[in-house]
Amino acid sequence: MIAFSREAGEYEWGLSPRAGLALLNAARAWACLDGRDAVLPEDVQAVLGPVCAHRLRPATAGRGTAATVVAPLLDAVPVPA
Repeated sequence: MIAFSREAGEYEWGLSPRAGLALLNAARAWACLDGRDAVLPEDVQAVLGPVCAHRLRPATAGRGTAATVVAPLLDAVPVPA
């Protein structure tokens, strides 16, 4: 997901390594709040918008909402099975 944000051309600014760490920590916290020790793909998807939307600048005009900014990431990166 981090690499896609930098390489795909959807964004002027992709996610930094620090953004990746913030995403991981937020997903861990989300899983903990749900009573689990392990992070699931759904945890990452749940926190992606709030954690990363302000860190991304779309290549097209306009900022949009957090959901529209991270939608290309959610659509393009497959969830591991």
